Amino acid sequence: MNKVVEATIKENSAIADGVFKMCLELPDDYSCSEPGQFINVYPNEKEFMLPRPISICDHTPELITLVYAVVGKGTKLMSEYKSGTEVRISTPLGKGFGIESAGDCLLIGGGVGVPPMLYLAKKLSQTGQTNIRAVLGFRSQPFLAD
Repeated sequence: MNKVVEATIKENSAIADGVFKMCLELPDDYSCSEPGQFINVYPNEKEFMLPRPISICDHTPELITLVYAVVGKGTKLMSEYKSGTEVRISTPLGKGFGIESAGDCLLIGGGVGVPPMLYLAKKLSQTGQTNIRAVLGFRSQPFLAD
């Protein structure tokens, strides 16, 4: 069941031209996520009624990491939020990729499609997958390539 909770920004910094990494401290009862899911971030300002859907880049019990591109007024505003700011977020949404046992894994992503691949690679490696390769594409500056 989807619900909206308060989270606190721990980090919100540029990692490439127009691309930001936001780490959010989560409440204790926050739901677990799967690679490929996303959350909605609700801007604090009243003129932005609609939430911004952002893919999950990483998730631990205490922290969720998002990587987003500034593409409009809402994400521009999000890029200006400072550490310590509280924001409302949804619990994880979407079906996710699902992780199956397989031999070799090839992950392909471009731009803001790269962050969910990072989370997927992490989960695959935790299941014992040893041969994980990634093909990444970027408009200009690479990010998260390490």
